[in-house]
Formats: sequence, structure tokens, C-alpha cells
Amino acid sequence: MTTQLIRHADVVWARPDNSLPFILVGSRKSANTELEVLKSLNITHILNVTEVVKNRHKSDDIKYMRIAIEDDKDVSIAPHLESAFSFINVCFIK
Repeated sequence: MTTQLIRHADVVWARPDNSLPFILVGSRKSANTELEVLKSLNITHILNVTEVVKNRHKSDDIKYMRIAIEDDKDVSIAPHLESAFSFINVCFIK
């Protein structure tokens, strides 16, 4: 698997695989990026998998799904995967 890094100012996103060009993986800093930057990167949907980072942009331009779980190795994300995959699938279709 190859990883492409996308940089804008001091924020870095990773595109985990070139066969999935519609997915970017980012950090807490990425989640707090200005709306104009997200638009310039053609980001339309954000899957927020954090307990502490709020959905920043209240706008029709960005659609969110938030899975508020603790970032801990003992906390399972498995119960949330079906809904997360459904959200990602909707993004892919659009």
C-alpha cells in the first residue's frame, strides 16, 4: 500500500491508497482546518472518530458523521464500523 501526503500550510493529510482517491486521513489539526481549505481539497464529508474534537463547520458544504469514542486501545470501534462504512459509501456514490 502506498501513502500519498497532501500538505497545506502546516497541516498534513494522508491518502492511504491511490485506489481510494476520495479518502483522506487527518489529525485533530486537520479537523480544525478552515472551511476554504477543505473546499479547495474537495472535501465534502468528514467522518469524525473522536470523543473530544467537535464538528467544526456548521455548513451545508461539509457533511459530518461523528463517532464519539475514547482513543484507547481497549475501546472497540467494531460496533461502529457498519455505520461508518455506510457513511463512506454515501461519499463514494456522490
